Amino acid sequence: MNFKEVETLPLYWEMVNAEKIALLNLLNEVKPHISIEIGTKKGGSLQLISKLSKQVYSLDIDPSVLELRALFPAVNFIVGDSKKTLPALLTKLLQDGEQPDFILIDGDHSMEGVKSDIENILTQNISKPLAVIMHDSFNPECRLGMLSADYSRNRNVTSVEIDFVQGIYSPTELAKGEMWGGFGRILFNAEVQRQEPLVKQSSQYSFEKMYSVSRHFWLRQQNFTGRIKSFIFRKYYS
Repeated sequence: MNFKEVETLPLYWEMVNAEKIALLNLLNEVKPHISIEIGTKKGGSLQLISKLSKQVYSLDIDPSVLELRALFPAVNFIVGDSKKTLPALLTKLLQDGEQPDFILIDGDHSMEGVKSDIENILTQNISKPLAVIMHDSFNPECRLGMLSADYSRNRNVTSVEIDFVQGIYSPTELAKGEMWGGFGRILFNAEVQRQEPLVKQSSQYSFEKMYSVSRHFWLRQQNFTGRIKSFIFRKYYS
């Protein structure tokens, strides 16, 4: 599958072209037998994942995603909080002698939710290479969840790149002053054991500069002066 084909996929998809290209290239490289998507929403990224995976599990807390079954008859939809459904699914796959090759984390966008999804994956015994993509790494809450995870608990983590694809500032008029998008990436390899995996933030400088003038920063300010400065900048320059 090439990007021209990706551009013709019909369902709404909250990812920019850079993210779609990265996801396409990674899936083409991994050639997953089993993929897990955390966060179905309208089925945007599922269009691509389902075409390039032999077996797909899509997890979402909203029961309305079951309406997508007609469009994705081969996808296994699991409804519920991923804090419970993800570890249950990973355990079942392990009992069946299977393991995912690819996982997309794009569900609960709170710090606690992102961290939980990551750490539920980190508890698994890895028997073959696994690639995990974490969407919205440029969002402060999601990023904090990614950075809070204890990657050292799994010695098969070979690399963590929070800015595998950099996110953007104010992606839409409705999200004015907010930071969204971007991909973090975790790679696992059963043949490599690291005691302390190296966590990289290749766009940390850009993130910190954008955060200082973002709506997220303003909401966290405890003093009046800080909130006023942030508000003025966003009003006239964002």
